[in-house]
Amino acid sequence: MPEPYDPLRAALRDAAAAGERRVVPLPAAVIRARGNRVRQRRVAAVAAAGCLLLGGTGAAVAGLLPDRTGGTAPATAPATAPSPPTSPRTAPGPPAPGLSGSHPPPPAARTGPPDPGATTTSPGYRGAPTTAPATSGLPSTSPQS
Repeated sequence: MPEPYDPLRAALRDAAAAGERRVVPLPAAVIRARGNRVRQRRVAAVAAAGCLLLGGTGAAVAGLLPDRTGGTAPATAPATAPSPPTSPRTAPGPPAPGLSGSHPPPPAARTGPPDPGATTTSPGYRGAPTTAPATSGLPSTSPQS
């Protein structure tokens, strides 16, 4: 039994036939470039996953290993250096006068003749001899030549 005539079906068949006549396949270079891009993305994804896997495994192994920083003694005993002399401290208190500021302490008032060991004075600063200061017994922190 023949099917009745359907105008919609006939229009769709005509449109499909016209489309088939105008189809032009893509050039091989375009298809090849598309495949190369897909391959590059795949390789990059596999490489990134491998890096993450190795990094995560390394971090987990490093976290599980015992700490060996202080467990072994040196091969030779280190030479003992003499300790610097310490001054006895009774209680923490305010620092000695003249030591905490950045200015030198005021000179002492002189009532008698100058000291025979002090031969010169600094110009512009009267009353303070230019002799070397007394050492405190503590080691010096200045570089020695």
